[in-house]
Amino acid sequence: MDAAILALGEYKALEPLNSRFPSPMMPLVDRPFIQHVVEHIVARGVQDVHFFLNHLPERIEAHFGDGERWGCRFHYHLVRDTSVLGRMLRSVAFSEGRLLLASGDRLPVMREGDDGLFAAQGAVAATCHGDWTGWASLDAALLAQCPDTDKPGALDTWVEGIVTTDKRIEVEHCLDMRSFAAMMDAHARALSKAVPGMMFSAREAHPGVWISRNVRLHPAARLIPPVYIGEDCRVESGVSLGPGAVVGARSIIDARTVAENTVVFPGTYVGEALELQDVIIDRNCLINVRLESGATVTDSFILGAASGVRVGDSLARLAERVVALVLLLVLWPLSLGALLLAAARGGGWRTLNAVRTPAEQNPASWATFRMGYIAFSDNANPWSGGRLSRVCGWFVPGLVRVILGNLSLVGMPVRDRKALVALDKGWRSLCLSSKTGLITEAEVAGAGDKRDLQYTADAFYSARTGFRHDLRLFFQYLLGAGRTLPVSAPMHDDLSNTTMEKD
Repeated sequence: MDAAILALGEYKALEPLNSRFPSPMMPLVDRPFIQHVVEHIVARGVQDVHFFLNHLPERIEAHFGDGERWGCRFHYHLVRDTSVLGRMLRSVAFSEGRLLLASGDRLPVMREGDDGLFAAQGAVAATCHGDWTGWASLDAALLAQCPDTDKPGALDTWVEGIVTTDKRIEVEHCLDMRSFAAMMDAHARALSKAVPGMMFSAREAHPGVWISRNVRLHPAARLIPPVYIGEDCRVESGVSLGPGAVVGARSIIDARTVAENTVVFPGTYVGEALELQDVIIDRNCLINVRLESGATVTDSFILGAASGVRVGDSLARLAERVVALVLLLVLWPLSLGALLLAAARGGGWRTLNAVRTPAEQNPASWATFRMGYIAFSDNANPWSGGRLSRVCGWFVPGLVRVILGNLSLVGMPVRDRKALVALDKGWRSLCLSSKTGLITEAEVAGAGDKRDLQYTADAFYSARTGFRHDLRLFFQYLLGAGRTLPVSAPMHDDLSNTTMEKD
């Protein structure tokens, strides 16, 4: 038997998370949801698995590879246009015999030992409360009748039409990743052991309490079952987790935080003394499940990424501001001299409204701050001339914003609203999900005004961001301060007006 997993993976209901996850890659307790699907299929003898992908397909392919880990053969099909899904299903050469049609973001909960979907003959479908779950077993030859899916629900209508009433397997529950409420319900059922055959990688230290390896759990922390803590996590003093709390791998829960019915995605920092209930957290993105809406928290002391060292740690942030203050005290005479020189050439002090990141995808919610710099002529930008000119005209004045907490020393390029809107969707998501800094990967690498090099530099920084990488860029920038390199990406497209009015 072959399996065709439909993992198209983008729903408006998951909008705050769509830029980072296709819906099948949303975590369910300790692993991506689609991995539970694959393990369910493989355990029943399927050898060839075909994935039909649309949104962020590289995430799924990179996770599974060729299938050798599961003793199977995995095949990937990119569905650029979802309206031709039916045509693609008809064109794939599945093996003769039966085909399992499965969903990458839904998993019907079968009774233990019930393999009717895999063993029955004819066209068989799993339904939940009368609705098709996305799972069906049928003769591969039937796919020749599969219609085009240019109309919403065309595939569902076709499956329901070929499956007779007596061939429908009704299940009580179906795990679902297509909405936040369904995602939270899936976690609750998994933690309550209501999904037969589902196993976690962590050990059950006490009934209903799973703790993975290398977890630093403070003795004063309180765990209320059911609760799951992933590997390499830190749970600080006074924290209360549960009931219904899941903490993904490599996450940090800071002191005195209370989390109930809360899912924390891997690699997330949760700040001190927070009260969390019925929420999903992915780094700086906070989802209120009851309201089915999300928001981006821009203060990394509250929520952020826990990559490398402890992001949001007060000591690290304080150290960064101290370094910025020391540099400003040492270098301010250079900027003063540069300002006098610029004034003599017809330039002078300029400001723009820089967008503060991390930020939400919706431009209406973007917060801005005034960023000052020195223009060395009337129409010049901060990157004119050599690196030394940019240090005097841009870096040193920007240290004030680092001290005030608006910027980091190292991060993504500073951009205004117009420049961010002009970026490609994926590129804009990278910028909005990362911190902004005076020193950038593109500046150090000399990406110049070539958009492909700028994007490569930004994408590389987004993947490597962390204390060690930031420190390396910082010293590379200082050591190359006097060199002349191609100018970096402009803050905004229209350089004829370098001063922007406040929105």
